[in-house]
Amino acid sequence: MESGGLVYLFSNSTGSMGYAMLRPALSHLRPCLARALGLSNPNILGVNGFLNNSTTTAPTTILLPAMESGESTYLFPNCTGFMGYAMLHTALPHLRGFRGLCPWPTQPQLTGGSRNVERGVAEGMESRYRFQDNAAACLGEQNSRPDFKVKVMKMHWLSPISTKLAGSMVIYLDSWPVAQQMVAEGTILVGPTMGFPSTYIQRELPIRCYNCNQYGHMQGNCTKPAKCGNCSRAHQTRNCLGTEPEKCAACTGAHKVTDPRCTTFLKEVEKLRFKKSGRKEATTDTPIVPSHHYWEPILPHTRILGAYGKRFRSMIYVQKRESFQQIEIDSPDLTAVVLKRGSLRILCISAYTAQTSSPAESLTVLQTNIKLIEDTISKTRANHPDIQIVIGGDFNRHDTLWGKVASGRAGEGEPILQLILDYQLWSALPQGTITYHNNGNTHQSTIDLMLVPVGWRQTVQWCKTLPDHGSDHCPISLATQLIEDTPPKEYRFGSFNNADWEEIREALRDRLGPAPIPLNVAGLDQAASNLEATIQQILQETIPAAKPLPYSNRWWTQDLTQLRKRYHQARNKWTRAVKNGTFPIILQTLSVNSRNEYTYAIQKQKRTHWASFLDDSDNIWKALSYLKNSKHTRKLPTLQVGDRSLEEDTEKADALLNTFFPPQPIPTATYETEAIPEPRDWDPTLYRDLTLQETELAIFQSNPRKAPGPDDISFRVWQELWPVVQNHVLHLYRKSLTIGHLPALWAEAKIVVIPKPGKADYTIPKAYRPISLLRTISKGLERVIAQRLSEYLERNRLLANTQFGARAQRSTSHALMILQEETFQAWRQGNILSLVTFDVQGAYNGVNKDILRQRLQGMGIYGCFLRWIYSFCSNRKAQISFGNFNSAMAAIDEPGLPQGSPLSPILYVVYNSNLLRGAITPTYGDMGFVDDYTAWVIGPNLDENTSRLQEEFIPRITEWEKSSGATFEVQKTQFIHFGRNRANAQPWKPLYMNDRPIYPMGTAKILGVHLDQGLRMKEHHATCAQKAKAQAIALGSISGLRPAAMRQLYLATVASKIDYAAPIWFKTGEKNGIANKHYTAIQKLGSKAITGAYRTAAGPLLEIEAGLQYTSSRVRAKVRQFIVGLYTLPDHHPCRQMIQRMGRRALSTQRFKSPLTQALVEFHSILPQGETKMETIQPFVQVPKHFNSGITFCIYKDRELAAEEANLALEAV
Repeated sequence: MESGGLVYLFSNSTGSMGYAMLRPALSHLRPCLARALGLSNPNILGVNGFLNNSTTTAPTTILLPAMESGESTYLFPNCTGFMGYAMLHTALPHLRGFRGLCPWPTQPQLTGGSRNVERGVAEGMESRYRFQDNAAACLGEQNSRPDFKVKVMKMHWLSPISTKLAGSMVIYLDSWPVAQQMVAEGTILVGPTMGFPSTYIQRELPIRCYNCNQYGHMQGNCTKPAKCGNCSRAHQTRNCLGTEPEKCAACTGAHKVTDPRCTTFLKEVEKLRFKKSGRKEATTDTPIVPSHHYWEPILPHTRILGAYGKRFRSMIYVQKRESFQQIEIDSPDLTAVVLKRGSLRILCISAYTAQTSSPAESLTVLQTNIKLIEDTISKTRANHPDIQIVIGGDFNRHDTLWGKVASGRAGEGEPILQLILDYQLWSALPQGTITYHNNGNTHQSTIDLMLVPVGWRQTVQWCKTLPDHGSDHCPISLATQLIEDTPPKEYRFGSFNNADWEEIREALRDRLGPAPIPLNVAGLDQAASNLEATIQQILQETIPAAKPLPYSNRWWTQDLTQLRKRYHQARNKWTRAVKNGTFPIILQTLSVNSRNEYTYAIQKQKRTHWASFLDDSDNIWKALSYLKNSKHTRKLPTLQVGDRSLEEDTEKADALLNTFFPPQPIPTATYETEAIPEPRDWDPTLYRDLTLQETELAIFQSNPRKAPGPDDISFRVWQELWPVVQNHVLHLYRKSLTIGHLPALWAEAKIVVIPKPGKADYTIPKAYRPISLLRTISKGLERVIAQRLSEYLERNRLLANTQFGARAQRSTSHALMILQEETFQAWRQGNILSLVTFDVQGAYNGVNKDILRQRLQGMGIYGCFLRWIYSFCSNRKAQISFGNFNSAMAAIDEPGLPQGSPLSPILYVVYNSNLLRGAITPTYGDMGFVDDYTAWVIGPNLDENTSRLQEEFIPRITEWEKSSGATFEVQKTQFIHFGRNRANAQPWKPLYMNDRPIYPMGTAKILGVHLDQGLRMKEHHATCAQKAKAQAIALGSISGLRPAAMRQLYLATVASKIDYAAPIWFKTGEKNGIANKHYTAIQKLGSKAITGAYRTAAGPLLEIEAGLQYTSSRVRAKVRQFIVGLYTLPDHHPCRQMIQRMGRRALSTQRFKSPLTQALVEFHSILPQGETKMETIQPFVQVPKHFNSGITFCIYKDRELAAEEANLALEAV
């Protein structure tokens, strides 16, 4: 120090070398420093270094500011703090010019690292550890090379400024590859100092209260008593004496609350991580696993409680188009499924076996897992003796059979070898294949196995590891070629949009020939079969079946495939380089650029494709269907029928078929079984000849996109091929009606099984609903029969006057209007209306065909028409379809009426026609809506009304139930009292039906409308608003659609939900505050979706810009149209009779104004008055006049040409 030279302090960083051992080295260090720094005799006080493999020493330096002489002093303290403050304190008195310490290494977490100061940059530092402007530039310049430019953007401390000699700092660079390269190299230069950088990961700690030491709130908001963080006693942590044993106040573990191993702390950290990533917070009951549209994740039934909640260590993905069943195993490390391919069954087990530090404990873990695997195999073989076994997973055990054995781990795979011998398994992976690598591939082993049956040796095509995918375990790929007994695959036609229909028509015309005329039942069945087979063969030849592409998107292109391949190659090269311990910037840059190019190409292709897709107006509804997120799985779980568990698809199909078509109760009513007599009087409505125009109308009025039946021929095909097949279809229809027989093929149905929404248990067959798909060619004839039967019944007024549904001019609004007006009229007279609704169990499927025939005969229907209907209900077959499984066609003993047929609704109306009284009086009334029956009584109090319902209606309903062979579901029966007098609310007496009580309820859902006791419609508005809002939000996710198309979607999907039953709830004479409150916000969402405006735009302006009517205006227009339509109904219609009874009384009504009363007052000026009448519209069409066959109808597309031809015809007349 006296010479004015620099003072260097060297200390040992590891403590393995004492200060005494450094003395021999000082003589060698002094001349080296003198030559490097140009000093004569530098004074060395100590050495700072660390030992590498106990042979070499790499010194680390820290520069301190100069002393009084203005020169700098180099201090080399220990970076780990081993040197201690004693030696440093000895040197500090000589460093009188000391101005501060500052860490320079870019390492974010320099654990215990000293604050380093470099002489050349010391001038860039302020006192008290503040950086000056040129500090970042100096650091970047020092670490730059000719091929490696380092630019420091900013730097900051990680800990508050203090006088401590150790600290950490974060340095931000302008280039991610440069930062990765510096981290990969492991050092950063600051003058003669080296730091050890690492990637900075910002860590957000959970909030913990310092009062009660619980997570989730702060001390200022705490209302709980104090709890010590050291011993969990009732005192503050700062007042703890330390005499009690440690106990965590958060998780009750034997540690302090600040211990980073605390399970509660780790859970809170996990919650923060999920919250920051935007994913759903992990819960103990719902683990988060990656999902895919075409793959079903199978998780273990048992979970383990870890630091982050309940977790598992094995799982299986199964393609959803495969048929499988999960096998329950009581372990989080084992997952098992049985794959089904025809008669072939494969048991797949995914296994994980942990390795512990104790050999005995590791052996116990392995033996436990193998015991569970053996139990699973035995349980599965009890049902399937010939099942094949495949076991794969991470066993963490070594053996020479599949790889090398590490030192000290010989013999640990013996239990696995015994398992292989017992079940005749074979390790399909070639011996020595590396499946696990870690620490830059320095530790490699074979611990992942793929065990398959020995008989698969000749069928295994390959079993190998795949390229790296980001894990230290290599994925194993196994490909086998198994001979399986699979049923013939159902043929599905390709897309009809690109078909050459002209070519198909020409080919069909040559193949069909002239239309045959069947003579009997056998000829009719054969002709129908030949026509169907010929069309199917032509379609198969001309429209090839579409190849299944389960993993493709409709916007995908070949260019994207090449970009994806290029990106995967670059990423794999970079991943392998990192695992080998090298960090080349070129490979990383190539990987990043390839990823960015691939991602940008996907986004661009998506925008381009969907823009062109939505420009086509035909795709509007298809785009809307994409927004419907169905939660229904394609796989049926194991069904429970009594004590039996049904696992096979054939067993499930039989159980579902028996559930959908249960044995019908034997009706008590007598019926005739002899031959059907011929009609007494010939009625042209039923028995007129079938015309080509009538047949063509039935085919072309049907939706061409209707789902086809078992033949896979849709209405689109029949409409396209109509010029060729029209005579064939006409002859089939005529002969079928003449002989009264439905062709055998047309009596087959494909029943698609879908789950009923909102069911708690989907393991019972009743939780599923059948959707019957019939042949479209049969539906055409059924539509003709339905129109004729409906016209006959309406013309002769043979149905009950209060029967609604499946009839023209009798909608849900008409039925609800009658019920609502009767309720308000009862209130005006001081009475209460008590109502009960019934639902027939399995309505269509439970129809007894003999009872139906008897009631049709009672309505005057005989002969071939009745024989055809009886044949329609007889000898039906069905196949059950779910997932990819289609059962064989099976005969149904008691089929009832097929669902999905246009004829079934009107036939069911005939079936329950004698259930209704068909009259509405001031004291009682009833009405029906297809299979729903509603009855009510009006009286002064609840007890009297309940007694009248019990005595007058319940016995009558029970008697009809027995005589018709039907069953009412008591669980779906609703009983409610309508009244606004709260004094009559209690007590309530129940009704009894079949010895089961039916209690009154506060709200009843009738025909889709929620009716409360006071008819205030609050619950109905809330329910409709919820559905409409969900649909409006879904529409908002469609981008790129034209405003006109979006407006069409809004009116059809959102507005229709709002406007449903508007005449029942909209009050024209009031403000409708509740409705406006719910629906105005929804209208704004729809307007924003149409216009694409900002969320803050004004709602009324958005509605005008979107071209939408105000909600109140739109609903008012619908109510006005409905009210005007009431005056066009026939005189015998119950709604028209209700209007006539009200008369001018509606204008003077002051109490209990119903929506109908207010509407009549509001639209009084446009309604007919006095003797003025509007045109009456009948619920049927006119009978075609065959004797006017000389009249020719000419249709022209050009309006002017049509007018010119009409004038010429008039002149000719």
